[in-house]
Amino acid sequence: MLTEVIIPPKILVMSRLSSFLIFLFILSARGATIPASWTPCAQNICKNGGSCYDDAGAQFCTCASGFGGELCERTLEQPHIESDDGRIASLSLACWILALSFCLSLCFGIMGWIFYRKERHDSKELREEVKRLQNELKMQTSKHNLITKRIRTKPEERKLLSKEVP
Repeated sequence: MLTEVIIPPKILVMSRLSSFLIFLFILSARGATIPASWTPCAQNICKNGGSCYDDAGAQFCTCASGFGGELCERTLEQPHIESDDGRIASLSLACWILALSFCLSLCFGIMGWIFYRKERHDSKELREEVKRLQNELKMQTSKHNLITKRIRTKPEERKLLSKEVP
């Protein structure tokens, strides 16, 4: 014998868990026996890795991340969060390159200044050495000229020259 059960529209919209409970109610109304220890959570009716728990005779599903609904049957869209990670990474790279360029420029500048000062100092010493040698050469030349004059002059002129030269 077929028994007609009229289900209000609100109940039709309910999830599978609610439908399953209604099915159990209908079975029990027809006289079917259901063990007292049996619960829908014993069969884990939750989908997509959800876990079932019983709270005051009602069964609920705790859904895994990314799923929702009474039986975890719906896939939830993850909100798209715009990230500035790429922009920050490129800015960070630009800062590192700029810092490295500055350090290298500073090092080359200091080395160039040191070499310039050394060359300038060496150049100054070289000029002083050249002047000293030129003066020494002049003195040697003047002594040589004096000696040559003494040799080529007459004895009377030598006396005059010897008085002038100390």
